[in-house]
Amino acid sequence: MRHPDIEEAIRRAAGGRGAWLSLLLVCIASCNATGSPSGPITRLPDIVPEPVAASWSVELNLDHGALDTTLLSPTADPVRVETAVAADGLSLHAFVKRARGRDGFVWLDLFAVSTRPTGLRDVALAITSSTEVSLVDWTNDPFADAPITEPLQLGRMAPEGFVRASVGVRATTGRVVLTLRLEGTASAYTSRSSSPIAMSPDGSEVWAAFPDGDVVAVLDAASDSRVAQVAIEGRPRSVAITPDGRFVLIAAASANTVTVVERASRQVVRVFGEDDGIGREPRHVVVAPDGSRALVSAYVGDTLTSLVRRGDRFEVEASVAVGRRPSGLSIAPDSRIALVAHFLPRGTVSDNEGWISTVTLDPLALRNEVTIHDHFNADSAHCIADVFGVSPERLVTEGVPTQLAGVFLDPAGNEGWTPGTRAAGSAIAWEAGPGGREGLEALVSLRPGELVPPFVFLFDTRRPEAAERTLVPGALERPVSPDYVRCARFQAELELVDRHVIPSAPDQQVNNFLAFPSGIAGLSESGVMRFVGFTRGGRRALLLSHVADEIVLFDAMTHHPASQLHLTLSGSNPTGLVTSPDGRKAYVAYDGSTFVSVLDLARYADPAALPGPSYVPYEFREVTDVPQTGVAFMSQLLVRHVGDVPERPEITERAQIPLVDLDPVEPILRRGGVLFASANPDKHPRLSLSRNGACASCHPDGGNDGTMWGTMEGERRTMSLRGGVAGRGWLHASATHRDIREFAETIVAERLGGSLPEDDVEALSTYVARGIPRLQSPRVDAALARRGRAVFEASCSRCHQGEQLSSGNPDPTDRWGGGHAAGPELFDVGTATSDAHVILGTFFESLLSSEEADLLRSLRGDRTLGRADGAQRRLRYRERPDRERGLFKAPSLVGVFDEVLLFHDGRFTRIEEAVQHLVDNLGLALSAEDQRAVIEYVRTL
Repeated sequence: MRHPDIEEAIRRAAGGRGAWLSLLLVCIASCNATGSPSGPITRLPDIVPEPVAASWSVELNLDHGALDTTLLSPTADPVRVETAVAADGLSLHAFVKRARGRDGFVWLDLFAVSTRPTGLRDVALAITSSTEVSLVDWTNDPFADAPITEPLQLGRMAPEGFVRASVGVRATTGRVVLTLRLEGTASAYTSRSSSPIAMSPDGSEVWAAFPDGDVVAVLDAASDSRVAQVAIEGRPRSVAITPDGRFVLIAAASANTVTVVERASRQVVRVFGEDDGIGREPRHVVVAPDGSRALVSAYVGDTLTSLVRRGDRFEVEASVAVGRRPSGLSIAPDSRIALVAHFLPRGTVSDNEGWISTVTLDPLALRNEVTIHDHFNADSAHCIADVFGVSPERLVTEGVPTQLAGVFLDPAGNEGWTPGTRAAGSAIAWEAGPGGREGLEALVSLRPGELVPPFVFLFDTRRPEAAERTLVPGALERPVSPDYVRCARFQAELELVDRHVIPSAPDQQVNNFLAFPSGIAGLSESGVMRFVGFTRGGRRALLLSHVADEIVLFDAMTHHPASQLHLTLSGSNPTGLVTSPDGRKAYVAYDGSTFVSVLDLARYADPAALPGPSYVPYEFREVTDVPQTGVAFMSQLLVRHVGDVPERPEITERAQIPLVDLDPVEPILRRGGVLFASANPDKHPRLSLSRNGACASCHPDGGNDGTMWGTMEGERRTMSLRGGVAGRGWLHASATHRDIREFAETIVAERLGGSLPEDDVEALSTYVARGIPRLQSPRVDAALARRGRAVFEASCSRCHQGEQLSSGNPDPTDRWGGGHAAGPELFDVGTATSDAHVILGTFFESLLSSEEADLLRSLRGDRTLGRADGAQRRLRYRERPDRERGLFKAPSLVGVFDEVLLFHDGRFTRIEEAVQHLVDNLGLALSAEDQRAVIEYVRTL
């Protein structure tokens, strides 16, 4: 099925001979590619490359009273736009404000908006002025100083989409007239992203993966009903449909396969496996916009694999190593560049980072990596340390980006939206009994559940081969040291934490705990995101919260939130969505539910009234009737004026389509899995007080988050729960919990603020004990691993015992696989530390009372726990068993290959380093070859 706009353009160019000419263009495009014994590469051609241009005159009144306000959001009042040279379907929106921190400049936001059914490529904007004026390109760099001398390269414009430019304007008079000329070339290609749910190009069918049932369901979009199922063994996770609608590609993680299905007949025509080069744990697949290739990411294999299409056949073309844990994929509109996120960070706590990779498709090769910084790492903390004149080491703490679920390109491919979070290790997981918080309000301020807020990291992908971080546009507006923000160069990040409506101004609000307060932050809290979709024309972004079961709406043009609160979905733990070609409907897939939701998006899809750019008015000021907490280094709060912001997205859920007739998952495990992965007080009022805190917030999919946290027991890495914890015996690094049932009862109350009924405690405990699946292990040298097992059993099994390879001393009679009453076996392997650099650095003690500073100091590193613990006495929290400093349980080694950090204090990132430490500290008589063998065996566990 061919794109109607492409077909129509071909027909016009051929004088009505569209049918045979379209086939000819496919042949020409294919024959220009590298030949193959099985035929040329099949490509869907773009439309006729017609030039498109438009011109406007923009008059700025720099003396306008609207510019003299405390509000920092742009306004259209001082701007007049007139069309000079009209182009069908193109218009211009302009907004202006004073540029704080840039003396003499105003900030001009320009949006060229289209109602054309086809898009543009190679969009350039030339700006000239007849008056004496300085112009600087601030589209992605608010610190830039170089004057504009060439047309601004703005990337692409999607069908009915937009392009954005931000310009600094400094003039000597109060009236400035600018002439703008926009040029581009017609193109129909748009970006494509991996997803568990896909729609045919003609909008007639939806294909949705249901991993728990080993099926992909086929849904009729006219009747919103299931019409077929295709059996796919091995937990199908991702679905992609070719642009011509002929084939469906399905990645199955547990089977290590990509299956090609002919869509019309729903028959399997090819299965690619691990031996064909697919890689281990393939979780995402996406097809290029021109249909020439599909790309697959293998989570355990650490690879991307391309499948090339030649006629009716797909073939494995190449694989490339891209680094650990590749996740969601997008391919840019020109089909030359792919972007992939890496789910977990890399590096030790004081030197870690998140990152995405850019990859060329022809040939398949890793081109570049773009990092997301932890601004309190040792090499970055100097930015704030210089302001206070202290050593950077005194400010080191944990705040690394993690759980990056994918790079989701907007339809034009100009911007990559990457959902994830920042580990708030500095925000200690406080526990306190009755009266334990008295006198400690400035330090023990977070309420239970406020642990892991969602972030969406933005990337400038106008040139996808040279993708870079998008910087915060209003960085210099924050009332802190401008030297600090210039040094830190903060990335544009959409963060969603709890809000407080100002009692004296009910149409205004503050969000106290924003990591970086800016006008683009969300207005109210949600949970960690896993997916980003877009409405018609890419005008609005739909952020899908996996934890809170919500859709969060943002203006994709301005990056400002587009509603105060969010749409709560009926299903549990959404994983992806797809919109219909006309943008009027969307379909949502879930991890924890057996159906797909059908959403009405008509409000954002009326072709005569597509939404334009919008801002939430904001300012920084002191607020006396809201406590100033959680915002370091500034006395003023970010205040947003929300009176004109819709309360919720104008989206309704109109139907549910069952994917299976009977849930194959046992009810207690289904309930336990939902409780583990959820945090929405409106849906689960007894589970968590905040959308920012679920079990899965720190243990995504039951694994680890690649980071560390400050706890009442010390600074601790997040341990993986994969494979379930039954049989591990005593739990936690210091073996302070006897079994998962006791853990579930106490942790839900202490960390999340919940109080589960008995049946839910049972369900959650059962799921964590036995319901979390293992990851497949990576491929290894089998012979070397066999030798390593023998060495391990002779030298390591004293500490790492049983099926879970731990020293938790499991009680075989305990139904939860918990620890024996006699207690665990603890060992001193030389890993006690005084400071793991996770909680707030020592500088922050100077901002606290002496009692608070003493308490904070006591929580660093390791200390003796139990009756002798001063922190336990002061906070009056639940007593811990007596545990001597430096004594720890040998952790389970199940899935240790997937751990980012090793040992309780996260001192190592590689198994090789951990083995060498044990050899050195315990005097193990292992040769270099023995160590290599043990490492190879441990990777199989």
